[in-house]
Amino acid sequence: MFLGNADNKESDTISPQSFKGVMRFWWRATHWEDCRKGANSDAEALTDLHHKEALLFGSSAINSKTNKIYGQGAFSLKVLSTNVTLSKDTRFSSLYIAYGKGEDDKKKKPAEKSKKTAEKNIQAGGEFKIEITFHKNSDAEQQQSIEELLEIMGYVANLGAKSRNGFGSIQLTQLNGQAFTFNKPIPDTFQTLTGSLPPYSALSQETYIEQTILRANSSTQLIREFSNKYANVVKEKIETTKLITGLPKRIKFNTTLSQKMYWENRRTKGIYFHAYKNKNENEKDGKYHMLAITMPSSIYHPEINDASCIPKPEDYNNFIGNLQKASIE
Repeated sequence: MFLGNADNKESDTISPQSFKGVMRFWWRATHWEDCRKGANSDAEALTDLHHKEALLFGSSAINSKTNKIYGQGAFSLKVLSTNVTLSKDTRFSSLYIAYGKGEDDKKKKPAEKSKKTAEKNIQAGGEFKIEITFHKNSDAEQQQSIEELLEIMGYVANLGAKSRNGFGSIQLTQLNGQAFTFNKPIPDTFQTLTGSLPPYSALSQETYIEQTILRANSSTQLIREFSNKYANVVKEKIETTKLITGLPKRIKFNTTLSQKMYWENRRTKGIYFHAYKNKNENEKDGKYHMLAITMPSSIYHPEINDASCIPKPEDYNNFIGNLQKASIE
């Protein structure tokens, strides 16, 4: 898990801001369909989504319905305890899927060498406990929404940098003081989705979930082997995976965008990878699994208007299939 603090250094703890940020991400990802069903257009649905998010999580924006600042949300969050360790082992920083976290001196000329060193990470196996307190202005629907959100995060959430590549995967062990266990297959959690493509990365009818694209006997082994598979697929199919694995990149298209182009703006990938432990399996079978979730969208990047250059749901699904078939060299 790669986390930073206010001083832009490696963090050795879990902050409320980090966890609440992940809550926002998964709330947006799981509530698009509800907002779209009651709206006449995507724009109207987005307005409703932003309004509900602001009421729930808080915002400094003006509420158009009251002409007042939203202010604090419906709940507050505290990290009560953490039992995590900042590892001295920086080998994970040099993995392909951790690009940008390792040393960058080797590729530069002597006069251009930077002082950047490999980042440390919070090692696997730690635990932390959070407390959520609902404010008086919260209602039953908001409270239920947060509890359902925590359950979903218990299946699939990651914290920190490079989280879409499987780093920082967390797994819920207790909820409301009771032991939490997976009571149904992960894909079934989202089986009721019926809506069309959202304008941002969110769950929809086109979402594809592969519960196991790789398994291993330890979380560290899982991450290393997944990085090798991921690198093999991207390098072997570089032209077809550039948009799938996010921006910015230099891209040469064989369509109307024939020249090399570079987008300064970022665009994260539409695939989310999560490492989890299946407690019901024997160690020899590989308890640790890598899960994949696709979140295709109708809008990929504001500077890409050519529909043929926007990754389709089947493009993401094929990428996952190639990962499953990839051999480790």
